[in-house]
Amino acid sequence: HLHFSDSDLHSSELHFAPGAGCLDLSGIVSALQDIRFRGTCMLDLWLYPFPVEGSRTGVPYLRRVMDELQIA
Repeated sequence: HLHFSDSDLHSSELHFAPGAGCLDLSGIVSALQDIRFRGTCMLDLWLYPFPVEGSRTGVPYLRRVMDELQIA
């Protein structure tokens, strides 16, 4: 099970919306493709201060990632 979020690389407990941090998310998705990840996943916004905005941008992003990973 994948908890998908971004990070500022400083705050261990703050989970950013995808694109709001500085992780190489395309590299992470590529690595998941390489291992043929087909598990479940969720958008993880733990302690993110703007959860509505994070969901508004994060859900479509995660749907695209799921399509790339061929997860129904």
